[in-house]
Amino acid sequence: MSSINDPHGRVGYVFEELFMWHAPWPGLSEHTQPFAPWESPETKRRFHGLLAATGLLDKLQIVRARRATQAELELNHGRAYIESIQEKSLLPNGGDAGDWAQFSQGAYE
Repeated sequence: MSSINDPHGRVGYVFEELFMWHAPWPGLSEHTQPFAPWESPETKRRFHGLLAATGLLDKLQIVRARRATQAELELNHGRAYIESIQEKSLLPNGGDAGDWAQFSQGAYE
């Protein structure tokens, strides 16, 4: 079975430890009691570990992460949206990218 982008049917897999170093669900507001997030880096580490333990990781095409260029971001997002994310990323509690997609300070970088 081949995919549209890869005639060999390989599946790309991107995983970097740095992806785990984020603060999901920063404080929603100064008037909201902090809570333990239901999303955590450990679930992603566990998934990665299971891929390795079962041998499935060896069947995937490992893709190294890299910083997206401005032009690449603009393929899917308008310039105003990108600038909004950049600005919110500087705030102590980060921001909301829309549809409750919360991100922490420094997330843009």
